[in-house]
Amino acid sequence: MQKPKTRRTAGTATFLDVLLRWTWIRRRTTEKDIADLEQGWSLEMVAHSRTVGLPKTVRVGKGKQINALKIGRLALSPDGGMVWSAQRGGEAVPLTGPFALSEEPTGKSVLKFAVYELETGGGTFDVAITKVDVGLLRHACAVSV
Repeated sequence: MQKPKTRRTAGTATFLDVLLRWTWIRRRTTEKDIADLEQGWSLEMVAHSRTVGLPKTVRVGKGKQINALKIGRLALSPDGGMVWSAQRGGEAVPLTGPFALSEEPTGKSVLKFAVYELETGGGTFDVAITKVDVGLLRHACAVSV
């Protein structure tokens, strides 16, 4: 069986992607991401979270602890499945449907990221995703129902 084709989304750019965009060689868009997802591509987007997977706590002084933001990726498969994986530690959390994304950002927007609530069959999680990838994640949630 052939492994599905995988690529990064428009909002998940490496330094090389930025250079290619500046030179007008390659410009990715949300519409192209949606079309590729429908054509069978698996897509990966940057998705940081405090609540998906095992909790990671940080001491903030005077005996207090808070949940730390975990850097990770959200993999979208063409069949409607989603898997969140941590960049460090190798933690991978398969998310079960149905999926829904909150209409408005629920947290503070920082630079190109906005925090949304992702409702899954296993609970509600906060995810910080790039603003460019919001449309793609909404489409993926709608298709998975």
